[in-house]
Amino acid sequence: MGGFGIALLPILFVALVFAGLIALLAWAKRGDGRTDLRRCPRCWYDMRSLDGLQCPECGHAAKRERELFRARPRQRAQRGATVALAVLVPVAIWFLLPAHWTRKTPPILLRGLLALQGTPALGPAGIPAPRGGTSYPNHGWQNLVWAHDVGLAIDACVMHAQRGAGPLGDDEFADLAAKLAQMHDLYNRLQVMPMVDGWPVDRARLRVARAWQAARAEHGDADPRTIRLAWVLSEAQFPGALYDHRPDWTTTPDAIIEQALAHPSAVVRQYGLSRLSNRVHLSVMRESTLRTAPGTLPRVPAPPFREIVDQIAGSDPDATTQSRARDLQSYWDAFNPP
Repeated sequence: MGGFGIALLPILFVALVFAGLIALLAWAKRGDGRTDLRRCPRCWYDMRSLDGLQCPECGHAAKRERELFRARPRQRAQRGATVALAVLVPVAIWFLLPAHWTRKTPPILLRGLLALQGTPALGPAGIPAPRGGTSYPNHGWQNLVWAHDVGLAIDACVMHAQRGAGPLGDDEFADLAAKLAQMHDLYNRLQVMPMVDGWPVDRARLRVARAWQAARAEHGDADPRTIRLAWVLSEAQFPGALYDHRPDWTTTPDAIIEQALAHPSAVVRQYGLSRLSNRVHLSVMRESTLRTAPGTLPRVPAPPFREIVDQIAGSDPDATTQSRARDLQSYWDAFNPP
């Protein structure tokens, strides 16, 4: 049998079950078929020797004489068939909707199923590693499991990164930079998924956004706690635009970039260059918007780290770091943001 025939089998099965239940309901409603006996239509007490329409057994009073000559239905079978049909009809409609089952299932049920999956094993950076690796699975249930695991990874990373309150030390910075870089990569991969699959990320991002806003209100933007939270929040979002009106949107703080560029670890310096590249890109994109639609948005100045980038490009002991700094120089010069 071809693929089309195989696809029809579930539909034929549902149709046969539906037809069988209709036949069972008709048979149960017909009952014993006796319409020649005078009986109470509620308790089926024999009223052939009695006058009147009221049953002396249960007290039910029929409205018309002909009600006493009904066939006695098979009530258990009738109730069972009715309940089965009440369940089958919405299930059949759900089944026939042209979408994958994960798109037709209420989110609250999907979240319950995902919660049963447990927590994935820890990855190299010490945060949960999505089952199936870092690649987007691109099909059905695996999409949701992967997105769920990404949400757990981001949540764990955010919880770890926002614990501290004081300035970042070099060792802590290196550890957090590795975790946040992995988290940032996962979140960017998550963007290729439909937004309905991205809900696990919102919990962590909104939580740190509220903490960041509270720290700003209490301590100001220069406080180490505020800077740390702004940094973590900037990692838990897509860096392709500036959404100034949202409470869960920020950019990597200058203090974090400056500390990363001066860090003794080449990996962290490369991390700082990548986040500085994002900042320069955002500034360039904002300037492009202002040229096409003047006055629509406030100007965002380019970050003040060009001299540091030039130093790294010319004298950094690590060749890869030097190369990345030169790439940033080329981009910076090509677009020349103010």
